[in-house]
Amino acid sequence: MRKIIVFIITLSLLLSWMLAVVGGRTTEGKNAVVKEKPLEKNVELTQEDGGFFEVEITDYDKEVELWNKATIKYKVINTGEEEGSRDIRLGKNLSLAEEKAREDLQAKEEVENPQEYLEMRTEYYLEKGTIKIHNNVTLDPNEEQTKVFTIQAKEVSEVGEDEPSEHKLEVYCGDDYDSMNLTIKDADLGIIDQIRDIPGFTSPLLALAVLTAVAIYRKKKR
Repeated sequence: MRKIIVFIITLSLLLSWMLAVVGGRTTEGKNAVVKEKPLEKNVELTQEDGGFFEVEITDYDKEVELWNKATIKYKVINTGEEEGSRDIRLGKNLSLAEEKAREDLQAKEEVENPQEYLEMRTEYYLEKGTIKIHNNVTLDPNEEQTKVFTIQAKEVSEVGEDEPSEHKLEVYCGDDYDSMNLTIKDADLGIIDQIRDIPGFTSPLLALAVLTAVAIYRKKKR
């Protein structure tokens, strides 16, 4: 009888130990932190062809009045080993587009396709900073072209600025860029500015004087 009791107690202890082990593993499985695969953010932007474009600003208007045009002349050469095509852009902060896009990518906790996201955000910042663009400039290896951007100064500067303003512009092709500074002055209106300074002379009177002058001119011409 005593042997039976010892056997039952031993068996009970063995079963309790087995249940404790199994229960512990189950609890551990439930409470375990599942680590997600870290987001791969070290992606690179690559060109679709084997070309490599270099740009150089060769001549430009350093100073223009607000309502006038500015011209920027540049040359571009394909130093790559294959034919290539690039969009050549004129604008502000274009060389920082990829850097800003990478900052956006780093701030994201989860991105389904980091490469696609980086390309999309880079394009967004390029479009945001672009003033003019020459689309799909295609060059053979070692081929060189000279091109000119012509822009209205008011596309760069805010209308209504009284003081001269300096703007850093870039010619950017994706592989390379060059920069220049353009100073924009308020338009020199000459005699009109002097008339405005006459006490009691208001804008409506100025408009009336201009219309009267035009009418007299047309009458004389007839």
